[in-house]
Amino acid sequence: MFSIFSKKKTVPKKASVFFHIPKSGGSTFVGLLQASLNQNAQTATPTHKTDSVGDTTIFHIDFLDKHRRFKGAKFLKDIEINNRDDKEMFLILRNPLDRLISEFNFQFHILDGKNGNTNAAILTKLKQKPKTFEAYIACKETQNYQSKFLLGRPINDPKKITDKEFERLIDSIESLPIHCGITDEYASFLNLFEEKTGIVLPKKVTVRKKTPFMYQTIVDETIKSRVMELNAFDYKLYEYAKNKVVINNKKFKFIQSDQFIV
Repeated sequence: MFSIFSKKKTVPKKASVFFHIPKSGGSTFVGLLQASLNQNAQTATPTHKTDSVGDTTIFHIDFLDKHRRFKGAKFLKDIEINNRDDKEMFLILRNPLDRLISEFNFQFHILDGKNGNTNAAILTKLKQKPKTFEAYIACKETQNYQSKFLLGRPINDPKKITDKEFERLIDSIESLPIHCGITDEYASFLNLFEEKTGIVLPKKVTVRKKTPFMYQTIVDETIKSRVMELNAFDYKLYEYAKNKVVINNKKFKFIQSDQFIV
């Protein structure tokens, strides 16, 4: 567990909101945010069930909902309900191929979905029980997860996203507005968060929930092309976020481990 904390005092400029999409680097960020406020990472609520850290509200999965919808879907959809002027909002998107590989390995290996463990909520609810990554991506329920999640769709929703829904999602991100980052430029996202909130983050970053080396999946160009074809909306969303990133990779050092750190 991460145990090195910032010695600088945090002085937030505004309250903030973080939208935590599963398997997109959110746990690493929430853990780092906990460390910035000297919260004991060993006794604190797990990152995927953390609702707030200091003045930062975190919207993730509603684990009390059997459909495991996104808690922040209404916040995104009804942009005129609450006053957002006093909040800075943040979102990390991940390359859909990398996210799907991570999700499959998490469901299949880490949660032991391959042996029918019901904790692997996505895998166990699939009508067909895929044994390979190629079979997993062919399931309609696994496609365009990031977009479906932000729209508030139920877990394992096979229904396709419409162009109108996607346009509404982008309009919400623009209108709020939400600061977007991508996992490929993680340090740039952290620098942006510091700049907008005034919160000083520790400069040593423990990468959480990384798939151990023994489970990592290597895919060929055919499968990559298939993922792009089946996840067109997630790629559009990722490219939208990527085009907004201002590259600034200074300050942070990422600590990798071959252990699965919660």
